[in-house]
Amino acid sequence: MTHFHWTTIIAAVAVLAAVFFGHGETRTTQIEAIVILYIVAFGLGMTFISLHYFVPAVYRGGTGRKQIALTFDDGPDPFSTPALLDLLKRENVTATFFCIGRNVVAYPEIAKRIVDEGHLIGNHSHRHAWTLMFNRNRGLLREFGRAQDAITRITGTTPTLLRPPVGMTNPHFPWLIKQLSVTVLAWDVRPLDTARPAKKVIRHVLKRATDGSIVVLHDGGAPAEKITEIVGTLVKELRAKGYAFERVDRMI
Repeated sequence: MTHFHWTTIIAAVAVLAAVFFGHGETRTTQIEAIVILYIVAFGLGMTFISLHYFVPAVYRGGTGRKQIALTFDDGPDPFSTPALLDLLKRENVTATFFCIGRNVVAYPEIAKRIVDEGHLIGNHSHRHAWTLMFNRNRGLLREFGRAQDAITRITGTTPTLLRPPVGMTNPHFPWLIKQLSVTVLAWDVRPLDTARPAKKVIRHVLKRATDGSIVVLHDGGAPAEKITEIVGTLVKELRAKGYAFERVDRMI
């Protein structure tokens, strides 16, 4: 059972206890407090994937090998992704790309290049719509299933890893990952590269990345010069500290 199931059971038992053993206004206050706490827990669990509230999520790799995984979301991008792939090839770095299905359909050659050059490709939904997390079983399967089918058809590789947009989940994700036979992947280093200048992103990663870290960055919608500056500097600085870079599937 997930944390969500345990929280629901505990909240239900607490409400029943308040109903049967509470009195007057105290009982009402107790029930209101339980409901509020339950709603807060639900919201936090939906927002923070690393809490494993609705579904287990891998957020770090194994330790002892001094490896770090670079992961990139929201591509493929016709401008940034090729420039990033060129850099990774020059530096002999393998990475993981969580691609949006409709972008894979729009730029199939870039998606194929990701796989052909030894990188791992994962499922990041088909449209990356913020309303996705309000979908139930069939709606989630339709959205992630379309991405899964597009990536498989175009690249010849079926994703085994799934990363929800913005890392948001809901109670229906356990059913979804069972249908698709995938593992949910999170991260332990999130430098908010889409909102911060390159230098702040670099400082954040260098300060927080450790053995087994999974770093989330974005190639989709990012200026090519920004993402290459970030990744180029990180590769140089982290290698100087003795770190190597690996695909996520080989780290976990």
